[in-house]
Amino acid sequence: MAVDTRGRMVLSAMQLFRRHGYSGTGFREVVNHSSSPRGSIYHHFPGGKAQLGVEAVMLARDFVGLALEEALRGRGPVEGFAAFLAWWIEFLEADDFEAGCPVLAVAVESQLKAPQLLAAAASAFEGWEATLARALREAGVDPRPAGELATLCVAAVEGAMVMCRATHDREPLVRVGAQLMAALQAAVAPADVTADAPAVVAADAAAVVAADAPAVVAAVVAADASAGGDGPRAGGTAGDLSVLTIRAATADDAGFLAGMVAVAVDWRPGSSPRPVASVAGEPALARYVSDWPRHGEAGFVGITEDRRPLGAAWWRFFTPLDPGYGFVDPAIPEVSVGVVSEARGHGVGTRLLQALIDEGRRRALPGLSLSVECDNPARALYERLGFTVVGLDGAGSVTMVLNLHP
Repeated sequence: MAVDTRGRMVLSAMQLFRRHGYSGTGFREVVNHSSSPRGSIYHHFPGGKAQLGVEAVMLARDFVGLALEEALRGRGPVEGFAAFLAWWIEFLEADDFEAGCPVLAVAVESQLKAPQLLAAAASAFEGWEATLARALREAGVDPRPAGELATLCVAAVEGAMVMCRATHDREPLVRVGAQLMAALQAAVAPADVTADAPAVVAADAAAVVAADAPAVVAAVVAADASAGGDGPRAGGTAGDLSVLTIRAATADDAGFLAGMVAVAVDWRPGSSPRPVASVAGEPALARYVSDWPRHGEAGFVGITEDRRPLGAAWWRFFTPLDPGYGFVDPAIPEVSVGVVSEARGHGVGTRLLQALIDEGRRRALPGLSLSVECDNPARALYERLGFTVVGLDGAGSVTMVLNLHP
């Protein structure tokens, strides 16, 4: 879904911190970079620049943290950390070494008037250390040396990136990386280590985090939200959901599916969902429900005893010429799901998604995936059903994937 003004400003602040630091970045630069109305500054950030700074650091924490988690997944701490270093090298070279780590940029400045910034930076560093330390423990390293080695790796990489910016060269990170790889290799079980793992660090930047990720597609998620505007409504409270019926979605449900898309783009509490009629006029949204259903598509609707619809979950296939928000492969469908406000918290979304997952397995689909904003509570539901994070789009959303044939 489109990123709102607040999200654009936080993303721009993170990007500007990478180049100019916290002190060198003003609200004017953030407004211009994000193409936001100037009057939106204190509307979205009543706590001023410090509030914006903390949110930008938290976004950077999650962005880098997810990249580290993805690099480690399925590789182990040695090859995984090598992939993570290659990912950082790509980032540095993409900006001609003019931009570095936004968290480090905040941490090195004196923040006497905004100690919360240093606390946010510390939280980021500690989170990255904890992720790497956990991977080391899972590889058989004792807890204390695992933690110490994780601290060494994070600190060394951050320092090496400063040197890369100063020299406009990747070599400092390559050299430091090689030493870190040797330390990691010595710490983990020999059977889990490849003899030439350090060479991965100096490899071409194309060999980055998702090099061998499963070929699954991201989805647009019509997250649990309240039905509003002129869209289809549940018509009252959810009532006794123990008698909820899950049935296959048909062409007659196209209007209700459009309603679920309409509320999804404004899912945050207090937001006013746009009219359903606007979905047809917005190609980026209409493509998820127009001409429903097409060949190979499937979906389910949850209804009460008196046939009132409470939610829906469905998938749609796309092509490279007309991709969805998270398109990766035409063989993998993108999932959308929505539940009206009256029925949220009663397991409706879980039952709908489970029906869709079961149908995907029955049809031998390789996987399902979806995209959800990092702060959306619906993310916990997807994790509970087995979806895992495989990427971050840089606009505050994560891509989550469920492999239907593990």
